[in-house]
Amino acid sequence: SVRYYAATSLLENASGGISDPDTAAALAALKQMSAAHDLRQAPVQALMLVRIEKNNIAAAGPWVQQVAEDDQNDEGLRYTAIGTLLALKNPEGPRILGGMIQNAKDALEQIKLGLISLEFADQLQPAAIAPLAQSHSALAKSIGTLARQAAGGNAAGGAVSITNGLVKLIQDGQPIVLDWSLAYSMRADQDRRIAIWQALINQATVVDDERGRDYERAALAAEKAADDGPEGRQLIALLLTSDKPAVVEATLAGVYRSDLKDQSKLVMPIWPSLIKPPTSDTAANFAALILAREGHKEALAWLPNMVTGATVQNLGFRALAGWYYAKLKGNSDAFIHAVLGT
Repeated sequence: SVRYYAATSLLENASGGISDPDTAAALAALKQMSAAHDLRQAPVQALMLVRIEKNNIAAAGPWVQQVAEDDQNDEGLRYTAIGTLLALKNPEGPRILGGMIQNAKDALEQIKLGLISLEFADQLQPAAIAPLAQSHSALAKSIGTLARQAAGGNAAGGAVSITNGLVKLIQDGQPIVLDWSLAYSMRADQDRRIAIWQALINQATVVDDERGRDYERAALAAEKAADDGPEGRQLIALLLTSDKPAVVEATLAGVYRSDLKDQSKLVMPIWPSLIKPPTSDTAANFAALILAREGHKEALAWLPNMVTGATVQNLGFRALAGWYYAKLKGNSDAFIHAVLGT
């Protein structure tokens, strides 16, 4: 692990080309370790690939190429490597991905490669993606068809058409697409990521613990949107007016976790409806904490419900509610002394 990290650090600070001694030594070490095919090191290699992509370490390209091309490597590691290679805009990326697509027979493999192709379609030729569009898997075929349309910028309607197609895929509710879409949204341009976040949050339609991941994914998307400037704030304001309680709940959960300023300005307009029977206790709980955190006494009527456990069982939330109640009542000092027993 230390050698992988050290070698990647040398490449990150490389000042010369591949002939630079430090660069050559780092690449040689990485290639030697990867050639051992030690599955125990796959997670470390994956972490290095993520670091290389995040920090745009172009000098690591030859090693990333080796990992992507070596069919003895873990499949997931190879997918991470080809994604990194394409993110670096390495000219070998499209060729290697094309070969992977040609050799993929399993539907799950085709789906994963299709999602990679969709993200990096601007570097690909439609012919390279054609096998995916002919898959027996309906999902792989849908993804491949959309990626093929996007390849080379040939889609009718351009980026808007591709974004609309992606939103339709999200609306189908396939977990693998939803997880990928959330990760991809962090790297997409603003218009596309806003559309993705909106679609993901609108998937938070089940809050009975049977599809808890949909809710958690939606809350995370709302958190990211809340921190994404004026456009993200506008999306949050829109979603808080949704007639779907789960959407409002997940949005408030995301806002509560975010670093967004003046959150109460978004919550105050919907506060009366949140506490009007029949209420969504969880949504009202998040809203009350947001209002109380920003000093709004409108939350006073609801916070006791949280403290007593009438609307929430989580001890952390109950303690927060008690603290905010004491602050709003001007009794924070007494509260602290009571807790400390002083």
